[in-house]
Parts: sequence; structure tokens; C-alpha cells
Amino acid sequence: SSSVAAKILQGQFKDTNVSGLHFVSGNQSGTTNNTGSFNYEEGKNITFSIGGVTLGTTLGKALLTPIDLIENGSSDNIAAQNIARFLLMLDSDGYAGNGLQISSAVQAAAVTWPQIDFSAANFSQNLTTTMVAASAADGGTHILPDATTAKAHLESTYTCNYSGIFNGSFN
Repeated sequence: SSSVAAKILQGQFKDTNVSGLHFVSGNQSGTTNNTGSFNYEEGKNITFSIGGVTLGTTLGKALLTPIDLIENGSSDNIAAQNIARFLLMLDSDGYAGNGLQISSAVQAAAVTWPQIDFSAANFSQNLTTTMVAASAADGGTHILPDATTAKAHLESTYTCNYSGIFNGSFN
């Protein structure tokens, strides 16, 4: 019998660059670096998590955002907005403009966190304990942004990532 080696590709998780996300795709696993980069096996799903909290699973590809983690996701989807809110809240310096960095202390503390329902109507109340735990872990101030801020952030990131140079004739 013969086995075919999996083709390993590199992708990037963007809600701006997100570092500190755990990923698993086939036999590939690790933590996203400061550019949000990860390895995935071609044709396999990839799952992103922070400690005990799974953000979602989708087919691996070169560029992934919180929107991709939700079936038929869009910036209007509550679960996509709440994933973005969660990531923004966990950022170590609270400034998304320089990327989102989830500190190693928060990553370690998150191992004991229960799964979060990102589609819950009472999402912000469910995160009270998590915000306190994140602040205790790294000494930072972790504030949950509102859904309007998260939606604007998702749309800004999406527009930035998918805009580009177009060639040819069009009207």
C-alpha cells in the first residue's frame, strides 16, 4: 500500500492580524504568529480555538476571517460579530490597529474556560467572568466592544483584505 503525503499550505487568520489562536488541521497544529499565519492541510478543515473556547471550524484556505467560521456568514451575522467582539476583547493592548495579540498568560488561563455560545442573545452577560479572568491573567483591561463596533471592524477588515488591483475592461 502507498500513502500520499498531505500538501501543507500556509494561511492567515485576519480580524486584523490575530496572534495567539490555536489551530488544528489534519496533522498540523500550533498557534498563529504575529501575522496571524497558520499551516493547514489542503482539502482539510481547520479549527480555531483559545483554550477551552472553540471559535469555529471551516475548510482551510489562504485567508480566513471570523465570517468564514460561520456557515453562510456575513458581517450582519450575530455569531460572526460576537467572535470579533471576543477577539477584540482579548487583545492584550486594546488597540486593534496594531493587530490582535492574545497574550500567552490569557492563552494559559483560557484552558479552563467553558465553551461560549457565540449566537447567544445574552452574549455580553455570558462573558463577564471571562473578561475578569483575562484581566487577572495578564493584568490588562479587557473590555467587550458592542456589536456595532464589531460589525464595522469586520467590514473594514474584509474590505481591506479583498480589495485590490483589477485588470481588464469593465464598466
